[in-house]
Amino acid sequence: MVEALALVAGLSWRDLRDRASIRGTSLPGESTGHWQSSQIRCAFAIVDEIVRGQVEPQLTGAVGARPLELLLEGTNSWLDVDALYREGVSYGTLLAQRDVGSAWSAHRNRTNTEISRLIVVNVLTALSEAGVSYWSVEGPRAVPRAFLADQAVRSGKKTPGQLSVVTKGPDGRPAYAVLIAVARDGGTARKTAATLLSLPESLALPAALVLVGTGWADRSESDKLVRAFGGRIYTEHTLQELAVLAAEMSVASDTIEPTYSLEEQ
Repeated sequence: MVEALALVAGLSWRDLRDRASIRGTSLPGESTGHWQSSQIRCAFAIVDEIVRGQVEPQLTGAVGARPLELLLEGTNSWLDVDALYREGVSYGTLLAQRDVGSAWSAHRNRTNTEISRLIVVNVLTALSEAGVSYWSVEGPRAVPRAFLADQAVRSGKKTPGQLSVVTKGPDGRPAYAVLIAVARDGGTARKTAATLLSLPESLALPAALVLVGTGWADRSESDKLVRAFGGRIYTEHTLQELAVLAAEMSVASDTIEPTYSLEEQ
């Protein structure tokens, strides 16, 4: 029964367990296992928020993820869900479900990129408010990632795709690198962390890492990243703290000279 309710909200059993864990409740290993009343209340609260469209997205301007049929039908109550159950859905909705069902992974990958862009913009806003100058792959004066690599990556090392911002010191030289990693699930977090753990030694600058997404919660890799980056780990909720630290970086690190200048863009 609980697993069926989770599917109404577009959640797999694993998704439901992960969300409950974030709220501090551990659900049974299997949906057919022994349930306590507190576990049932937590599971239903998660499903209820999705059905009624009350999920608060992590990022300002984003929309909480919901099943396609709930978005298309404008469903925001259990009465609406009951109507779908009794009357069925349109053929157009069925076709749309088939479409996203076969392309859902690709869709999530594309939206991950959009989330990263939004986070970069938020980082730039925090840096500007703190009086920190920067180069970035986003914004009105965006530069290629290769330019950032010239400022922050040691010679012969691969340019990390997470490198998004390099701040400037008072002398205009590179001072601080900011990397952003998004993980919606634990599997993505595990794979991404394996790459991130080796990055500090590839960088010619001190670096901060911004982790976004529920995939990073309760992962042992997150603890390893804290050590690898010297504690300079932030989320979308602590960007002001990141900006304060960047502002304190008064001495620019030595880096190789860029192979081309901004005027050549």
